[in-house]
Amino acid sequence: MGEGTAWREAIAAYERDEVGPAFALAENLGAGYGGASLSWYRVMEGEARAREASQIVEVAPGVRLEAVEPDGIVEPLRAALERVVELAGERPTVPILVTLMLPEADAPWHQARYGYMIPKEGLA
Repeated sequence: MGEGTAWREAIAAYERDEVGPAFALAENLGAGYGGASLSWYRVMEGEARAREASQIVEVAPGVRLEAVEPDGIVEPLRAALERVVELAGERPTVPILVTLMLPEADAPWHQARYGYMIPKEGLA
């Protein structure tokens, strides 16, 4: 299997929210030829490490939080969700997973350093 095919496989696993297996594939590939896949590598690494260390708790129907210490975050997230529902006039219609990354995943060079949204299969 060529490097491009292997990276497509890793990205497909990531898009299914199989972040652990996706990162395992990425670890075997490294950053890709000339570092071309470094951003994918770091995103997969950060989410896989967060998943390993975190708990996943329900915040509201269809909305879950993935965090190392979720207790202090659930209520502010629930309040923010209610504000969005109030403004939008409707509740989310697809499942949502909010993940808080670990501090060691901070990447100053990343264009979405302060948050990003990735649509994954079965999630918004």
